Amino acid sequence: MPRGKRSDAEIRAAVMAALLLGRPVAEVAREHKLPYTTVKAWAEGMGEELQGARQEVIGDLLSRYLVQGFEALNAITEHLGNPEWLMKQNARDLAKVHEVLFDQMMRTIQMLQASGQDLGFEFGPMEEAPASRQSVVTSNYVS
Repeated sequence: MPRGKRSDAEIRAAVMAALLLGRPVAEVAREHKLPYTTVKAWAEGMGEELQGARQEVIGDLLSRYLVQGFEALNAITEHLGNPEWLMKQNARDLAKVHEVLFDQMMRTIQMLQASGQDLGFEFGPMEEAPASRQSVVTSNYVS
């Protein structure tokens, strides 16, 4: 085999990986310079196995995305809870940040609940913020 040229097994593996990620057959065929009918036959040959694997890959990607998203939200909310930083911020900007973060979290939770996904927790009664945080937030809004 000439140097730099991929083997048939490497090409097929790359094609199958692209199909598992949900890429369209025509796009994969063009990218790998293969006949559409060849790629379609490979995809059909995998049938239900391809669909199940695709769902698993997408599920794994979605899970990682959600975990990373919530970790980022946690980091942001920890930063937002810093009283010294809060005192320096514009109330309108803080309200917008809160609105966006809260909206994103609630939509994600609602989507997961609607899908029947076990969230691993139950919504309980809302706790009040400690008095020290309340005074910082309210004093920032009063001008």
